[in-house]
Amino acid sequence: MSPYNTSSDEFPLVLTSAKLVHYCHGQHRSVPSLRRRAAYPEVSLHPETASERGIQESDWVEIRTPKAKVQMRAIFDAALHPRVVCAQYGWWQDNETLGLSGFDAFADTGANYNRLIPDDSADPISGSTGLRSSLCEIRRIEMAMQ
Repeated sequence: MSPYNTSSDEFPLVLTSAKLVHYCHGQHRSVPSLRRRAAYPEVSLHPETASERGIQESDWVEIRTPKAKVQMRAIFDAALHPRVVCAQYGWWQDNETLGLSGFDAFADTGANYNRLIPDDSADPISGSTGLRSSLCEIRRIEMAMQ
């Protein structure tokens, strides 16, 4: 069933993900030249969606699904549908050279996208889960810089 038709007041947004070109999936966040280009985990959302929630660009936000929550920085993308948010995956490594700490892969204060996705409903043939079609909500949070 499509998340577009099953949204609720509690989880009105559709969560998807996309590969960040600077890294090889979850690897190489510890490489300084790459981390300078993409220092923090980010979630893209439409500017109107952000405005409705009091979110400014670069604010830290909490992404919450029925399964879990994580924290990322907000970036705006007017090309996205207002109900869609696109979060990065693969964030847990630190970068000692740049003084950037890692993100706990198992904590609500981490940035592990996989925690957001339920695994109780998988495709019977491939075993894959709905990595790009979950319901979520997003809200601004206060967070000390990583």
